Amino acid sequence: MRARYAVPAMVSKTSRNDPCPCGSGKKYKKCCLLKEQAEADRIARRDTAMPRALEWLREHHGEAVEDALDEDFFGGLEPSQREELDELPEDYVQMVYLNAFEWLLAEGGLSTGEGADDFAPSMEIVLGSGGASLDPETRAYLELIGSTPMGLYEVVESVPGEGAWLRSTLEEDSERFWIQERAASHSFEAGHIFAGRVLALEPRILSGAIYAFERDRYLELREAIVDGPDGKAGGSDSLWVSACVIDSWLSSLVAPPPEVMDASTGEPVVLTTSRYLVKDWPRLESILADEPNVEHDGKSEWARLEPVDDERQRVLCTLSREEDGHLELFTRTESAADDNAAWIEEIAGEITHLIGRDVEDPRKKAEGAAPEGSNRRSSAELLDEFYRKTYATWADDPLPALADKSPREAVKTDAGKRHVIELLKTYEESERVNAKTQEREPSDLGFLWEAVGLTPER
Repeated sequence: MRARYAVPAMVSKTSRNDPCPCGSGKKYKKCCLLKEQAEADRIARRDTAMPRALEWLREHHGEAVEDALDEDFFGGLEPSQREELDELPEDYVQMVYLNAFEWLLAEGGLSTGEGADDFAPSMEIVLGSGGASLDPETRAYLELIGSTPMGLYEVVESVPGEGAWLRSTLEEDSERFWIQERAASHSFEAGHIFAGRVLALEPRILSGAIYAFERDRYLELREAIVDGPDGKAGGSDSLWVSACVIDSWLSSLVAPPPEVMDASTGEPVVLTTSRYLVKDWPRLESILADEPNVEHDGKSEWARLEPVDDERQRVLCTLSREEDGHLELFTRTESAADDNAAWIEEIAGEITHLIGRDVEDPRKKAEGAAPEGSNRRSSAELLDEFYRKTYATWADDPLPALADKSPREAVKTDAGKRHVIELLKTYEESERVNAKTQEREPSDLGFLWEAVGLTPER
């Protein structure tokens, strides 16, 4: 098991016998050097506390430890899913067992004999009479882990290499607070959701275990926590929170990647760029100008629209004249790509020729090679404009996620406003994931916040 983070060596340019930089007038070795050495020792004791306790447990109760992990921590998984966990990349496997071992100490219990009464919390076994030989500071740190309930948190702001500002998502109107976290802060981003134990030290720190969640799964998790077992409110029960978190997190590791669905059609989003040779651009531009539902930006882009009702329209595709003279047709789904290809064939089949498609699934990188000469940057630029056109009427569209209210209607109440904010954060997280897999910068969805009079939460 790895330590929470490696403790960097404390390097100072000040000689031991030099005056202390703090200005106390004492020698460095008699002043701040002592404090720095004490702090380094304190951090080292914290980082070795759990490994020492677990080493003792496994040496004295090895079989009971394995039984507790199998039955309680991993108990919600099918045997095949447990095998899938062990086949994950090494860093994921280490993360799983780091979390499992911390759970064992903080909340788990062991059977220490044959009788029904021969069962005790793991922490009591380690710290009790006949338990591990530990110094008082290490014991106090382990007791703090055992008494700290698991919480569910959102990253408000991260300072890589130092820490992050968090807020609890299980408390209404939670104030943000600072944690010192040197390692995980490099991967934290505003909007990230995770579960863990925040230890009430100065400064506050994470105990080590981190359960990260995508926002869609987090919303389901939070609902389960609040509803409680058998529909009874359970949000304040620490063991219920922990059980929900662990089951949801382990399931997410062995679940297939979720499909990203197109809001207007309900189909899986598969970004598709079709490229065409064009024999006669002036004629094609004339044809597009005669199409009643095609709008031109006055430069080199067109949008094909479909009426939704008397006042609203939906973008079916965008078209762009590239610098190399090709036509690029961009859609969000494969069926839309097929439908629009048929439309191009119908109106301009004599002067256009399809030469290939660049298909990108948001859940993974595009399969197969992109067509020769494909311009990914153009697709990314089109995507930004496409989002604006696709979501042009979003604020006034009734959405199932908002109980068939439009976002503009929903924000009129406090509860509806929270639901709209969560929905917008879900969109942003999905866009960040898509952009990462497609090796591009994420599109700015701030215009959606503005459309309903909200300020993006950063």
